[in-house]
Amino acid sequence: MISSESLKRALDVQQQIEKLQSELEGILGGSAKPVRAAATPVAAPVAAPKAANDPKAPKALKAPKAKIQSLRRPPFAGQKRPASPSGPLGPAVVKIIKRAGKPIGVAEIYAGLMADKYAFTSSDPKKNLNARVYRLPGVKPLGAGKFTLG
Repeated sequence: MISSESLKRALDVQQQIEKLQSELEGILGGSAKPVRAAATPVAAPVAAPKAANDPKAPKALKAPKAKIQSLRRPPFAGQKRPASPSGPLGPAVVKIIKRAGKPIGVAEIYAGLMADKYAFTSSDPKKNLNARVYRLPGVKPLGAGKFTLG
């Protein structure tokens, strides 16, 4: 049996959903579809904001496009990636595992890459290697952080 307190809470939640839906419609210019027909009266929708390219629009609506685009640029955009003396990461890691002759961990792989003067481009090469080594072709994870040739 559902208590009257649960029903009151459900009604409050439904009213909040409807209020948020009407605000969303106002923001999107009426293109949002309601989740459910309103069972209770809802506040009037908020007026749609002016378009960001409207010269009369408030400055808060105008996004600094150059800044947003600069955040999305890769570190070597428009430039050639620096060549690593040991070549691409996949073959370099395979070479290090072959040289070891046994399953090794990420720390040993990283040490071997540093000894081979591999040129990392990320700001945190250990984290980058730890994430990428699981997806490298020719490398098979064994569990317990060890890798072998696969």
